[in-house]
Amino acid sequence: MGTDKARLVWQGQPLWRLQLAKLVALGPARLIVACREAQGLHTEAPAPACEWCFDPPGSDDGPLGAIARSLGDFPLLVLAVDLPRFAPAALLADWRAQAVPARGLCWRSTQGLEPLAAIYGPSLRPLLQQALAERRLGLQKLLGDCAAQGALVVRPAPAEAGLDNVNTPEEWVRQQKGGPEGPP
Repeated sequence: MGTDKARLVWQGQPLWRLQLAKLVALGPARLIVACREAQGLHTEAPAPACEWCFDPPGSDDGPLGAIARSLGDFPLLVLAVDLPRFAPAALLADWRAQAVPARGLCWRSTQGLEPLAAIYGPSLRPLLQQALAERRLGLQKLLGDCAAQGALVVRPAPAEAGLDNVNTPEEWVRQQKGGPEGPP
């Protein structure tokens, strides 16, 4: 992308604040923001009450490390900063309808499993920690394995899920114009 995606401005606010506001609206018991400390997000204007989970110095374990460090005895809803159109309330409602709180839920889109817009249940913790220890950092494969073991529910993503992430300047421009294909 060439720049810190968290600081891209979407509808008048940085993406990280947009995503934080979506999560605050869900009324979580805990709100954890995982990022690199060097990003300095925690030093900006006050954010809602949240915990900061910084990558350990020298770590190179990607999103898996942050998820494994944050997942405790309660489900963890993960939302990547680069999904400006994603509405986590729909994912949460789908997970609640599954009636198995210990398991996680991941949607499958046309790009495959969506591990950074998912709910990780406590039963996934040992599987995530083992993968991290073995340096198997690829989340899509890992979540596929978790689903095969029955620790994760995989469901098709609704068409309106907003799972089009932003990885290039061209994708950013298209998203701002109305979505992955541009204006309707």
